[in-house]
Amino acid sequence: MPLLEKAFAKLNGNYDRTEGGSGFEVLRQMTNKPVFYMMHNKIAERHISEDQMFNFFHKMHQEDYPMTVGCCNTNPAPDGLISGHVYTLLDTVELDGVKLAKVRNPWSSESYSGPWSDSDTSIWTEDRLARAGHTLGDDGVFFMPFGNYMAPAYFDASTVTIYKDFTEKSTYEITQTVEQM
Repeated sequence: MPLLEKAFAKLNGNYDRTEGGSGFEVLRQMTNKPVFYMMHNKIAERHISEDQMFNFFHKMHQEDYPMTVGCCNTNPAPDGLISGHVYTLLDTVELDGVKLAKVRNPWSSESYSGPWSDSDTSIWTEDRLARAGHTLGDDGVFFMPFGNYMAPAYFDASTVTIYKDFTEKSTYEITQTVEQM
């Protein structure tokens, strides 16, 4: 994702000209692949469970599909997030029964200060850091409870680009006929 972000900024002249955009616009323009925009409040209205979304995003990570998430419907944004800013969703993980979203700020700095943030030293043990593949530091990568991630007050919509290299796939010719009665 960082390379895609840099390419988009270059395409538009510089980073200053990309303010106020959305992950949907970037991913569609840069990949020319199908992009799905999922509003978090609509997901809740359709009674799609957090477990289903957690598993969906994890599968998208395993397929290596780029994912972004837009923040926020409130100003100021909760827990130090940046309102009107697009983050990258890296993965979803479960640690000791807690479902977490692994998120990255493309500015490579962290302002998130809520539960499971890097500054939450009572939660991050050496064992948990190792299992999550995480290091504490101001690198832009942070974890947050998945329930907060899906809450529209935190993030309003997630975007997934379905991008696959179809050169390794086989194609088949299908002949269809219609019989008249």
